[in-house]
Amino acid sequence: MSQLILHHYPTSPFAEKIRLIFGYKKLAWQSVIIPRIMPKPELTALTGGYRRTPVMQIGADIYCDTALIADVLEKIAPAPSLYPSSVNGASRIVAQWADSQVFSAAMAYNFQPAGIADVFAGVPEDAIQAFVADRAAMRGGAPRMAIGEGTSTYKSQLRRLSDMLTERPYLLGDAPSIADFSAYHPIWFTLERTPSLSGILDATPLVKDWMTRMKAIGHGVHEKMTAEQALEAANHAASHTAPRGSANGRRSCSFSPQRIYFEEGQIMIRNFENKTAVLTGGGSGFGLECARIAARLKMNVVLVDVQQDALDKAEAEIKALGVKVFAKRVDVSIAEQMEALAKDVVAHFGVPHFVFNNAGVGSGGLVWENTVADWQWVLGVNVWGVVHGVRLFTPMMLEAAKKDPHYEGHIVNTASMAGLLTAPNMGVYNVSKHAVVALTETLYQDLKLVSDQVSASVLCPYFVPTGISQSHRNRPADLPHQKATKSQLIGQAMSNKAVSSGKVSAAQMAEMVFEAVANDQFYIYSHPQALGNVQTRMEAIVQQQNPPNPFAARPDIGEKLKAELRG
Repeated sequence: MSQLILHHYPTSPFAEKIRLIFGYKKLAWQSVIIPRIMPKPELTALTGGYRRTPVMQIGADIYCDTALIADVLEKIAPAPSLYPSSVNGASRIVAQWADSQVFSAAMAYNFQPAGIADVFAGVPEDAIQAFVADRAAMRGGAPRMAIGEGTSTYKSQLRRLSDMLTERPYLLGDAPSIADFSAYHPIWFTLERTPSLSGILDATPLVKDWMTRMKAIGHGVHEKMTAEQALEAANHAASHTAPRGSANGRRSCSFSPQRIYFEEGQIMIRNFENKTAVLTGGGSGFGLECARIAARLKMNVVLVDVQQDALDKAEAEIKALGVKVFAKRVDVSIAEQMEALAKDVVAHFGVPHFVFNNAGVGSGGLVWENTVADWQWVLGVNVWGVVHGVRLFTPMMLEAAKKDPHYEGHIVNTASMAGLLTAPNMGVYNVSKHAVVALTETLYQDLKLVSDQVSASVLCPYFVPTGISQSHRNRPADLPHQKATKSQLIGQAMSNKAVSSGKVSAAQMAEMVFEAVANDQFYIYSHPQALGNVQTRMEAIVQQQNPPNPFAARPDIGEKLKAELRG
């Protein structure tokens, strides 16, 4: 086997996760130190533009994302296992929670003024500003969690970890699992990089003792390697492997001789430059935020929206970023308009690579109080809009894949957590989003039968501040809204409050969308903590129980809604 090469920098928390796994599995590895911020020319030459840390290299094969790297290392060295059979599923769930939720809260806590002083002690001001700008760009401009929220969340998470350590030395048993390595690295950053803030662990001595045990594992045996040596190793290995497009039956990237892996069994491109993105609902919300990212990635951008003024404003903004833009006012519920759009896209840019069927509207109220016009409007936009996008763009994307072994396409359909739950007083919306989830899951399965080059994802946001709660502004005149009932007024008020108070921004969701496209990740969640409600619902279905109380966690809201409806 070729050498294990890790591209990283010493203060990277996610790199620390992998360094510790190397030590746990007693694997020898080569260390290539990369810059903390862009540009990273030697790294991006290997990864096709992927910039996050760390990246693992084995010969000409490049592995991005620490979850995948851990899986690969498990296959190389099965013992000791990161995924003990008795806790395999649980360890992955905890690891995902730690890598996302604990990490986000920890970084919000760590980067308060005292922590910043620790991290950047002795660093020139211009270097600090460059770091801040680099991390903002990596987050797609989305703000970091507020310090106060991060602090309280981090304390709560540390208490949860402490509870898991009450009767055992590691989170899930007598030996470390992937859960331990994922939970370790954000806390490692607190202890090692922001020591003046490390007192937050004093309230959880079990976690402190566990951290000591984990740190003692060490990083194993490693040697320094230069970036030039790593690139030469990749080129040498590439020249002795199968030609591009036939890497043991798996697709390889067209932009370099290296194969770049983001998910087990998948090879996906993160180089979006000169590719084409079609974005419905592109005048605001998720669609506009995705357009901004697409422009930064130098994609051709097709903006589609029913609201002309918002579309014009979005078109001007994206054009100002220096990319090619085609904007068109379209009612996605109308087949003829969508068919004309598909032809226009091909005429302007050719077959698109990324189609975001995102346009959507919201409507609430007791399900029997929705009029025929309500149903036609909501299902027309939310369901038929997605249907038209799928039926028109999928065939041309598959045809492009047949003609070009390096073509890769992805379709993302916007559903909602309402597509996985059945909250009361919003039935018409629930029905539409359940349809989108079912359609997209089927699309994903159908695509896997016929192609390895085109895939699909479903976006399931919870309450994210967008214009969805005010979508009645674009309701067509031929589907008029009758006088609102009491339940609809209550539903509108609740929706306004929930959406406007959302803590995850549309910009953050857009970044998640592009990460999912790059990783061929199917489900995209804004609030994975809400999945507990989904699990409860599914368990009730399997056990043939009545639908569970949707307000079990917040009975006050349920009682208030009931009182208002009955009053």
